[in-house]
Amino acid sequence: MVSIVCRKYARGLALSLAIPLVGCSSKAARVYPPDFEAAEAAAAAMEEYDADGNGSLSDEELQGCPGIGENITFYDKDKDGQVSALELEGRLNSWLGSNVGCVARKALVTLDGKPLKGAIVCLEAEDFLGDGVRPAGGETTSRGLVRIRVDTSEGGRPLPGIQPGIYKVTVTHPTIDILPRYNTETMLGCEGAPDRPYETFLRFEMKSR
Repeated sequence: MVSIVCRKYARGLALSLAIPLVGCSSKAARVYPPDFEAAEAAAAAMEEYDADGNGSLSDEELQGCPGIGENITFYDKDKDGQVSALELEGRLNSWLGSNVGCVARKALVTLDGKPLKGAIVCLEAEDFLGDGVRPAGGETTSRGLVRIRVDTSEGGRPLPGIQPGIYKVTVTHPTIDILPRYNTETMLGCEGAPDRPYETFLRFEMKSR
């Protein structure tokens, strides 16, 4: 389900694009670092995704959490092919310790290999992070590109960037049917990490069947 926050981007994006952007903080609005407890989040992630109860997340289990699964090398410190609660807690703590409020992210969205115009891209933090990470999103241009913006929740327009976090990603379109695996049953995800400042470009390559 597309959240109310994400639907705001579809209505207000034209206005926000017409106004010069000022970055992750300004006199009008500021994006603070995410607010969650790393140990609690890691435990909640295990409860949600550790199907066999062995205390670690395997490749198969991480299919449900692509934000980690597609970035497993940054979590799997002992190189055993799995992510333990301690490994996840350590990575989350590194983000909190950086005191970074948001990181830049852009994306290219394609459908059957062609850029998709007018798609609504929404990033929602994984449930195990609680309510301490704000949603983000944007609408694609004619080239399928989107500069993702985080909701300020302060009555102002969204600001460029996303908070450090692990996200589920959904893609919808007002006139084109997008398969459930890209929205209501999404298998898309990403990571917002302050220790990867040059890896700002995401690709979401979708198929129509």
